[in-house]
Amino acid sequence: MEGLTPKSHAEAVAVFRHGVLGALTQAQLEKGQLRAALLSLSQQRFRSPGA
Repeated sequence: MEGLTPKSHAEAVAVFRHGVLGALTQAQLEKGQLRAALLSLSQQRFRSPGA
């Protein structure tokens, strides 16, 4: 199977965002854990598409 490639910049951005946030959308978190996880992610550096 060949790898999927985004067809536009907007699609590339959507795939990038999914890569950063995707695991959180599926996790079963207790109260306050989502906030902590998002704060942790906000402290990291990511290279966005086209950067």
